[in-house]
Amino acid sequence: REERAAGLDIAAAVERTTATAGTTIAFSALTVAAALVGMFVFDDPILRSLGMGGVAVVLVALVAGLTLLPALLSVAGKRIAPAKERTSDHGYFYRLSRLVQRRAVLVVVVVATLLAVSALPFLGVRLEGDDYRTLPRDSETRAAYTLLAEKFPGVSDDPITVLLDTKAADAQLPQAIVTITAIPGVASVTPRDPAIYDQSGAGLSVLDVVAEGTASGDIAQRVAKQIRTADLGVPVAVTGEAAFLIDYKDSLTSRMPWAIAVIAIATFVLLFLMTGSILVPIKAILMNVLSLGATFGALVWIFQDGNLSGLLGFDSTGALHVVVPVIVFIFAFGLSMDYEVFLLSRIKEAHDQGFDNDAAVAVGLQRTGKIITSAALLIVVVFAGFASGQLLFMKQMGVGLALAVIVDATVVRSLLVPATMKLLGERNWWAPAPLRRFYERFGLHEEHGGPVPASPVAQESVS
Repeated sequence: REERAAGLDIAAAVERTTATAGTTIAFSALTVAAALVGMFVFDDPILRSLGMGGVAVVLVALVAGLTLLPALLSVAGKRIAPAKERTSDHGYFYRLSRLVQRRAVLVVVVVATLLAVSALPFLGVRLEGDDYRTLPRDSETRAAYTLLAEKFPGVSDDPITVLLDTKAADAQLPQAIVTITAIPGVASVTPRDPAIYDQSGAGLSVLDVVAEGTASGDIAQRVAKQIRTADLGVPVAVTGEAAFLIDYKDSLTSRMPWAIAVIAIATFVLLFLMTGSILVPIKAILMNVLSLGATFGALVWIFQDGNLSGLLGFDSTGALHVVVPVIVFIFAFGLSMDYEVFLLSRIKEAHDQGFDNDAAVAVGLQRTGKIITSAALLIVVVFAGFASGQLLFMKQMGVGLALAVIVDATVVRSLLVPATMKLLGERNWWAPAPLRRFYERFGLHEEHGGPVPASPVAQESVS
């Protein structure tokens, strides 16, 4: 619409649009895909499936945006009215950026401190799996589990299962039962009938250990760990919901650093190829981590501590679902970097056109203000649908992703980006000579529409 308003015919307008916005679309899609690739690192097939599905959607959207959409615009271009006027480079977001740049140090200190403080509740996060409390309040299954827990506290449909390498008649079994019963938090220990499960006569014994609280709660996990390390006199294996959750969390924890490394390296490479700078990608990643930390802190405050339970319609289980931090981190990181690509591409475009660093940041923020705001609102509406669901896991994921997008599209974009780029000045665009030559040869350079500005306004600086 802008190119048509500038006087280009439909074919030329489509060509110019694809040459300029097309590069940004490509970087944006690849950045989101790079974040989702981090899910491939985990052993969990569910997380891998989410990653595969997400990458596939992004790549199909990218191909359609660079091929099908230009073709449709060429066919139906006459039905799309030209823009009434070219978007001003001195609107609300421009003025906001200039205001932030005049108090850059104060803004960085205050905003970074607030985000860091907001992240503190996450230090006390507790992670659990699904149980009856995560079901809708009117669920018949939840009602049955609640009644079972109230009337039969020493009975569980999913106890800690202990497999002992000893026959029921051996002396080690009674002693093992005594040792396990003495563990704090154990409500009952019940041996299974060997005639039912040990048809082959292998000489194994099975104990059902019921812990206080829920099947995968803190007490059950602690009991399962203590049974694994206790000296029962015979080889022992422990399974059940609590033991599974312990192993699952250990698996996620051991793989998470690798996932973070994959995402960070891929994002850094893509942003370097787009900007030719090594400081801008590092700064973008650090700001993203800071905003995500605040999001995780808010999740703990809302769901683990039970705040806003009435407003959002849930009963707190005193924990977050074990996979929510992983999913929110990876998806939110990709979406946040998506907006970062849009913003940085316009800032770099203005800088390449002759604007100094400070003016380029303000102009870039103005040129992307409406687009990013609209995109963020659409994403928040989608995630609000998740948050309005009755399953607690979906509610936590929806609220977490919506909060991450809101924080990134407001606080990070409008305050931290202009303030930090003001403090770095022209150093934003620095790279060592070898990397600079590499970028000039292999970097993806976006075509820029419009002439290099000659107005003194383009070169104004912020004192």
